[in-house]
Amino acid sequence: MSKYLYLIKNIGVLTLSNLGSKILAFLLIPLYTSVLSTEQYGVFDLAQTTVSLCIPILSINISSAALRFALDKDKDKKDVFSVGILYILFAIIIFSSAFICNKYVGALNIFVDYTGIIILMFSSNILYDYLSQYCRGIEKITDIAIAGIISSVTLLGSNIIFLLLIKAGLEGYMFAYCLSNIIPSFYLILKLKLWSYWRKPNNKRNLQKEMTDYSKPLVVDTISWWINNASDRYIVMAFCGASITGIYSVSYKIPSVLNLFQNIFNQAWLLSAVKENDETKTTDFYENVYKIYNTGMTVVCSGLLVFNKLIAKILFANDFYNAWKFAPFLMISVVFGGMCGLLGGMFAAVKQSRINAMSSFSGACINIMLNIPLTFFFNALGASFATLMSYFTVWLIRLYKSYKLFEFTVEIKKDALNYFVLLLQAVVQIAGLSLLRETFIEIILFVLVLYFSRNNFMLLLNKLLKR
Repeated sequence: MSKYLYLIKNIGVLTLSNLGSKILAFLLIPLYTSVLSTEQYGVFDLAQTTVSLCIPILSINISSAALRFALDKDKDKKDVFSVGILYILFAIIIFSSAFICNKYVGALNIFVDYTGIIILMFSSNILYDYLSQYCRGIEKITDIAIAGIISSVTLLGSNIIFLLLIKAGLEGYMFAYCLSNIIPSFYLILKLKLWSYWRKPNNKRNLQKEMTDYSKPLVVDTISWWINNASDRYIVMAFCGASITGIYSVSYKIPSVLNLFQNIFNQAWLLSAVKENDETKTTDFYENVYKIYNTGMTVVCSGLLVFNKLIAKILFANDFYNAWKFAPFLMISVVFGGMCGLLGGMFAAVKQSRINAMSSFSGACINIMLNIPLTFFFNALGASFATLMSYFTVWLIRLYKSYKLFEFTVEIKKDALNYFVLLLQAVVQIAGLSLLRETFIEIILFVLVLYFSRNNFMLLLNKLLKR
């Protein structure tokens, strides 16, 4: 199968897995913002953010190693599974013990009343993530897609039951989230008979060392991305309070449209990057995919900026409408995040995880340095700009490293023009112009992005016609 068709096929199947859940999460925003208070949404977001931070630390990011080593032709896939699952069980035990202690000590007082449900959130999340990553590694893409659909249906049904019928509030919202991880996990276990992959952890020391040597730098990478993605919410909480934090957290929902495409692509891309590295070791494929993907992300971001306020008006109820103010810079940061993910997949293909870790750590440092002063002076808007600058830093470092490692080249001047236009669109939105004047300027700038991107559109068209 052509490498382009292989990538497109995996993107198509993974779209089925992700599209339903992402669109559903997007469409359920009006329900969440009408049923939950801004404070309640802020508590849930901090709980989810804390869980997402603890997973890679306590498991030393073994899920990523399971994915990468399961793709290796010379590795026993059952041994890879067995090594990984031990780390997952260990992480669950450590997290549960810590949060039970916190219930009595009260170090994280905001979570004390939700100890049991947060432990369930962590356990269900880490298990589903590990099983999904491993199944990608053994290329069971169709089963992952079905599990994603099951997760979407479960999320919808449980939200209706717990929020509308039982009216369980925040606890119901959390439990619905847990079920959307538990049910698809059981599906993957039963469908693929994953219990048969378990072997006693004897004579696996070499494999365990290889996997942990690969995954340990990714702990730094994941923590750094957590800082880039989530630390701003803690800082906003400290300076602005829970209500603004809830609104700021909701503002991430508009960029989540871009995240939808980004996550689907990155899941499929690593499979293609590894296969390309194993078979041809050329960079033409990498360069063409980068140009096309960069163009797609930029154009979609520009279009979303045109309709930012309209989307917020439709989706966000009551005080949550003000989230539109923070979305523009966050949307642009997601564009750079997409490029970082693509370049990171290339480094993962050659097992250069330290490059990913070093670059994301640099971005996290920029994030912390800018977040506190910008949030202090400009509130949550400053936090969103700090996030943009941290993503830009990671992209710049990874692009430079790709030049050195792959002799990888892109049309940097044309890309810079597009990025500058996106920044202008964001500035126009927050400048306080009349709606008519703002819309007119936004449309003109969107047309400019289309014009600057015309060559890459032609590249995509030529590739499709050849196939």
